[in-house]
Amino acid sequence: MAETGLRERSKARRRLAIIPAAYELFAERGYDATTVADIGEAAEVSPRTAAYRADGGRGAGGRGDDRGRHRQRP
Repeated sequence: MAETGLRERSKARRRLAIIPAAYELFAERGYDATTVADIGEAAEVSPRTAAYRADGGRGAGGRGDDRGRHRQRP
């Protein structure tokens, strides 16, 4: 089995942190009340990383859109 590089392992670790954090927040607050910044904070990554790394770059939750990405909390 070929070894993966540090970059690939780091991406995988971040993705493994982001997805559970996103689903936990969705369950607690609901999808529409959860921002990417919230997910990034919970997963201890930047909001940009949370937006682009979760679910293969399609955004957290796999919706394929960036709804909420730039949304500020009222």
